[in-house]
Amino acid sequence: MKYIFRDYIKKDISKLYILGVALICLLLIGGYFSYAIFTVSKEKDNAISIITGNLTYELLVDGTKSNTLSIPANTTKEFTITLNNLNNRTA
Repeated sequence: MKYIFRDYIKKDISKLYILGVALICLLLIGGYFSYAIFTVSKEKDNAISIITGNLTYELLVDGTKSNTLSIPANTTKEFTITLNNLNNRTA
């Protein structure tokens, strides 16, 4: 049985070459589609993390423009926070 395959290879190398190229192509196509399916399934889970660009906002704490608010330990403070959207789209 093993001699039949060896004789077949010696007689017609072009068929073996075409078979090898076809097998490599199928492996490449299979790898491409499996990676595509993997990335689509991951993007479905994290669809909220799509980056839309730079969004700018204005933050007012008690009427003053600030990004931070420091409160000492063991104290309470009431404050008003106003967040204004400076973009041309709703966010």
